[in-house]
Amino acid sequence: MKAMQGIAFGREWRYKYEEAHEAQGEGAMRADQVEVSWDAGKAKWLVRIVNGEEVIRRYCSLPKNADEKAVAAAAQKTVQDEGYEADSALVSVRR
Repeated sequence: MKAMQGIAFGREWRYKYEEAHEAQGEGAMRADQVEVSWDAGKAKWLVRIVNGEEVIRRYCSLPKNADEKAVAAAAQKTVQDEGYEADSALVSVRR
C-alpha cells in the first residue's frame, strides 16, 4: 500500500497533471467539448467540460432567461477556472 501513496486520484491528479505540463511549458489543458444546459431541478445552468473520458460538471447562477452570449461567457469563465482552455466556438448552449 505504501507504493500507492504517490498516486493522486480525481481532482488532485488533474492538478498534478497540470503542474507537470505547465512546468514543461505546455500551459492549460484543452477541453474537447463544453456544453451548457438548464438544470430545472437545481434552477441553475449546468456546464459540462469534456476532456477525453473526464467530464467535469459545474453550475452557474445566471437566470434562466439570460441571453446566449452571457451564458456562453459564464461557461468560458468556468472552463478557465477549472484550468482548461477552450475556444468559444466549442461552447454549445442548449435551452
